Amino acid sequence: SPLLCFRDLCFDPENLELSANGKSLSLSKKEAGLMEYFLKNKEQNLRRGLILSYVWGADAEIEEGNLDNYIYFLRRRLRTLKSRVIKTIHGVGYRLEGIQEDT
Repeated sequence: SPLLCFRDLCFDPENLELSANGKSLSLSKKEAGLMEYFLKNKEQNLRRGLILSYVWGADAEIEEGNLDNYIYFLRRRLRTLKSRVIKTIHGVGYRLEGIQEDT
C-alpha cells in the first residue's frame, strides 16, 4: 500500500512504520490503525465513535478509555519524531494537525 504523508510525517501501512525528520519507529497494530485514520482525515475533527469503529470495528465492544490510552501512546511517538500533534476537540474527539511554532 502507498505511503500516507502529511507534511514531514509519513506512515507505511504495510510495515507499520512511522517516520519524520530523519527518524522512524514501528507502531503496534492499533497505533497504526489510528495513524492511518488520522492521515486519511488530516486536519479534520474526528468523532470518537468513528475512530473506534475504524480501528476496532463497528461491532467491537470497546470502552472509550481504551481509545484515550492509544491516543496517549501515539502522541508520545509523535513527540519522539518531533512531528505532528493530535489535538483533543472537547465534546467531539480528536484532530491531527501541525506543531505550533514558538514565537
